[in-house]
Amino acid sequence: MRAGPDSTPETNLRPYTSWWQGCHAAIYEIHEHNEHSLFSQTLFPPLMNIFARFCADFLKLLPKQQIPTMNPSQPSSRSATPSLQHATNFPALKEAQHSLCTVENLSITVGGTGKVPGFLHLPASYSPTQPNRVPAAAILLSGAGGGVTGPSAMYLSMGDKLASLKRAIPTLRLDYRYPADKNPCVKDVISAMDFMEEKYSINRFVLVGWSFGGAPVFTVGGRESGTHSYRLHNTVS
Repeated sequence: MRAGPDSTPETNLRPYTSWWQGCHAAIYEIHEHNEHSLFSQTLFPPLMNIFARFCADFLKLLPKQQIPTMNPSQPSSRSATPSLQHATNFPALKEAQHSLCTVENLSITVGGTGKVPGFLHLPASYSPTQPNRVPAAAILLSGAGGGVTGPSAMYLSMGDKLASLKRAIPTLRLDYRYPADKNPCVKDVISAMDFMEEKYSINRFVLVGWSFGGAPVFTVGGRESGTHSYRLHNTVS
């Protein structure tokens, strides 16, 4: 795209930015209000894939100094924010629970080179050799927009509460490397399961997927039933 004599590439691209944001928001809103319709079940995933690819092509048009950069070995900025570690009512748990969970900010390797961020809520003093521990974990997945908070930020509260119970359950709020693209999201989930099994000796999982998150949840469920059936305890969408 060539800039005019009185404009810059940045100003020339601004209308396309507004178009992208508007179309993305409109399609996602239709999906959220009609998630059981034919549109959501058949057209929504490929449309979001098209928009994701458009976004990648769009970034190539920006001047290099305008493209956000990040350390590939660290989680994305939205998942590295300290305020995303606990729910706002986390201090209130102290009145009901004798011990509270801790939260680890993770960057899990996928395919040897990629990294997927997440937050792992661990019971207090959790150890793979801890007697009477729950050798299972819940993995919470968001919708097509990705992120680690879930609908209405309920995953923050769920992680805190599940990992602070008397029989506490480790809970991972997992992001996506490529939101709304099922195949990479499936790899993210499987890599997270492998990571937790290797590091924490957790060999049972409950997968929870909101909206688009149901696609990788049930895909992983189908694959695990044939190869690692012992690992998958349940899937919820």
